[in-house]
Amino acid sequence: MPEVSVIIPVYRVEPYLCRCLDSVLAQSFTDFELILVDDGSPDNCGAICNAYAQQDNRVHVIHQKNGGPAAARNTGIDWAVSHSDSEWIAFIDSDDWVHPDYLAYLYRAVQENDVKVSVCDFQRVNERKEGFDSVDYHVSIVPWEDYIFDVYLWNKLYSKELLYEHRLPSGKSFEDEYFTYKLVSQHAKLAHVNCNLYYYYYNIEGVSKKPFSLKRMDAVEAFSERLEYFRKQGHQHVLPSCLAKYVHSIYEFGKGLQSAEGIPPEERIRCEKRLKRMMRQALFRYLPISLRRSFLRYYLFAFLGVFSIVASNAFRKNAMSTVKAIKTFLKSTPLYPAYRLFMKKTK
Repeated sequence: MPEVSVIIPVYRVEPYLCRCLDSVLAQSFTDFELILVDDGSPDNCGAICNAYAQQDNRVHVIHQKNGGPAAARNTGIDWAVSHSDSEWIAFIDSDDWVHPDYLAYLYRAVQENDVKVSVCDFQRVNERKEGFDSVDYHVSIVPWEDYIFDVYLWNKLYSKELLYEHRLPSGKSFEDEYFTYKLVSQHAKLAHVNCNLYYYYYNIEGVSKKPFSLKRMDAVEAFSERLEYFRKQGHQHVLPSCLAKYVHSIYEFGKGLQSAEGIPPEERIRCEKRLKRMMRQALFRYLPISLRRSFLRYYLFAFLGVFSIVASNAFRKNAMSTVKAIKTFLKSTPLYPAYRLFMKKTK
């Protein structure tokens, strides 16, 4: 049986699919199987997958009703766990492509360094170039903390045992944000292959025209779950940086919500209330105990009205791991002088 299972979710990528599959089947490392999950694609992707399976016995095709990229990847994981003796799993997106040494270098890194995850660099590209750059194999061993925000699922090789208890959240946008940190944090070290082996297709025109969507709240929820996950796991040393990332996501969503058009007023109000509640819960739960009472007084004074972009932005800019930075936030918000005056009169 193959050493590596490569999982590719497929949906409406007919112009790019052959480019992706050809790059995988041309790998210098050949001891792998390719699991293609046709997620109910309405174009010719299903037929293309079947054609590749007929040409190469390493290719397995699963057809299912459309459930989104998370559901497709979960189907691939389930198949690899139930039907394959492979020990490693890699993910590739169907509109991207990989260097011929992508699997070889990632597999060599985990074998030589006795780690459960290896990761390579990637390159953002908006068109396919002919040929590949020559790359030299060089690996560094890094702590998992360096990768708690590197949520890309596709530039890594994972030990299959890491996925026995974890699946991506179906129906969510930004599903990688809910998932990858749980895998990379299970062991102390990772192997980093210091060369570009993955080519991430980046449609600049399409991204620039993408409007604000309430589905971006999924990313905010993912940051919230990451905070709680590391708290329960006892990784206190990463909580400050996770808190700063979470507050930043709330701020960015709130800013987009205020400027977005076409959102019903009742939906906007509901989201603003939810953002304020999420901000309050996160800060009160994860701030140092010595600051919670002070911040509670200020919060009640400054945040009783509509969700404050100015105040949250001030925290975002100063949310560091030290008590001094939190105090800087309190002093940097516009209502602080009025708050000081109010506190003096109440003493």
